[in-house]
Amino acid sequence: MSSTNRILILNSILLVLIIAILIIVNYDDLKYKFSRDNSDSHNMSYSDDEEEMHFQKQDTLNVDFEGLRNDTINLPENIIQILTAELERFNWNEALKMKDLYSLYHETVFARKFNTDYGNGRSFIVITFSNSTANLCHACRGKISLFEFQNKNENWQLIRKYPAFASGDEFALEPRGFDLVQIGNKNKYAVIVHTGYSGQGHDQESKSVYTEADHSFNQVFEFTSYEYYIDYPKDIEYTDGYSSMRILESNKDYFDIETKSDETDWNDKTPVAFKHFVFNGKEYIEQKVNKLSH
Repeated sequence: MSSTNRILILNSILLVLIIAILIIVNYDDLKYKFSRDNSDSHNMSYSDDEEEMHFQKQDTLNVDFEGLRNDTINLPENIIQILTAELERFNWNEALKMKDLYSLYHETVFARKFNTDYGNGRSFIVITFSNSTANLCHACRGKISLFEFQNKNENWQLIRKYPAFASGDEFALEPRGFDLVQIGNKNKYAVIVHTGYSGQGHDQESKSVYTEADHSFNQVFEFTSYEYYIDYPKDIEYTDGYSSMRILESNKDYFDIETKSDETDWNDKTPVAFKHFVFNGKEYIEQKVNKLSH
């Protein structure tokens, strides 16, 4: 065998070794690229080394809209028709993070008229609860959506919508309650969602405040209290009962929020009796009470 052939053989062996090393080092990336099925009902995008899954809307799905006709909440037929259309076109696979949904149900859980400083000055706020019949467990959560209507020329029109803006209660139940409150000096409103969780020796109740900021409906404040009944987990502040919160009306674009423990009266003049929160443009942050006068 000539020296030229020996060099060619050695170079070929060296090339094969280099390719094998590259395959081993980049095995995970190559596996992902060649194993992806673009026809699957979800796709994955990567950001900051974290995997995020996106789910495509199912074309056919068994959906129950009968719950929109709540016996205790009298909605005009025009509003029910609009709600049905909006809920039907929304991607609930993405909202519930489920690839396959056997069926869905939608319910009206809250409705109230509210004064506003836009349109004709009077809005009708409707909140719905949506979930899949396969999404039922202690840690499972359904989704709540908000729709705002105004009556124009004797016809209700949808002027604002926030589908799946928040989650429901434990065991895939609807939230324990809602409050619709004014939170700004121009009749800006907020929705306070009451939810809870039980487990590991304690009960937890939360009041989450959602309002419109930067053209989206976001959680801007959450107040959580705990009730001890078995043991004290570490790093949790307990009260003797469920605590309370209130929104302070003022001339601010976003009103301040105060919280107190259950055994304290609102007229208590002691600064440490309350926690005071102010809006910073995105969320509520605590302001030291010794700077305030009650």
